[in-house]
Amino acid sequence: MTTTEQVPAEVDQRRRDANAEALRRIVNAEPALIDVAAAAGDVVPGMDPQAILTSGAPLDWPGYTGGQRRTILYSAIYEGLALPVAFATGVVITWSIRRRDPSRYGRLLEEQVI
Repeated sequence: MTTTEQVPAEVDQRRRDANAEALRRIVNAEPALIDVAAAAGDVVPGMDPQAILTSGAPLDWPGYTGGQRRTILYSAIYEGLALPVAFATGVVITWSIRRRDPSRYGRLLEEQVI
């Protein structure tokens, strides 16, 4: 269906009802913190402490630019995988940091080292 085609009224109403129900559930939710655990080893099967999850499939390091690159660099510094000076120079220490696609956990992972 293209953007210029009309959605049948019944389908449109079902979509509106579903969105209203989703919003009702979000607004009326009473979230509670149950526990805090390390993703690597405790929560995500197969994730190791040197993994940094990316927003999509892993790229070669030059493929990351702007915010994605900075996020990986900040994450590496925060997790103690790289020194702050590594961020300042735009270089991530190449030992032990793996970029992983979070949507692939539970399946065979392809991992790349930065």
